[in-house]
Amino acid sequence: MTDVSQGPRVDDGRPLLPPQGRFRSKIVEIEAWRIPCVEYGEPFLNTPPQWLVAAETAGVIECFEKPHCSDWMHVRVKTLEGAMEGGPGDWIIRGTEGELYPCKASVFERKYEPA
Repeated sequence: MTDVSQGPRVDDGRPLLPPQGRFRSKIVEIEAWRIPCVEYGEPFLNTPPQWLVAAETAGVIECFEKPHCSDWMHVRVKTLEGAMEGGPGDWIIRGTEGELYPCKASVFERKYEPA
């Protein structure tokens, strides 16, 4: 592993990283909310946090029902990469810069643990 903490820096003080190689993600703390799902015993008792309510009010996230789908709630999130959808059991993540994006439950469970 290369230690860049004492190496060259860019103008704003961040370490100058090599242009290629293997990288490990830094440990960061995020906020997340699981979309209610009968499988998890969450029949809409999972009250969304204020940041999620504010995002819905601002039009960043919308809830909808999928035709011919028995699952309860689906969401569409406007991200920098375009609109992304999540369904019951998936997570809505609020990243370190306040960005929102959906994450499949299986991916979330591999990457995150309670802080």
